[in-house]
Amino acid sequence: MKYFSPENFDFIINDPVGRLILYYVIGSEAIGMGIIWVLVKRAT
Repeated sequence: MKYFSPENFDFIINDPVGRLILYYVIGSEAIGMGIIWVLVKRAT
């Protein structure tokens, strides 16, 4: 991302709002993977 879109990378890394967005995305991914893991575990 740093090489394809340096403006967006700088926003995510340096701006406080961008940092919140980054944490939200990481948290959402983790929660989603956890839900999928639980569903797969129940199905087997």
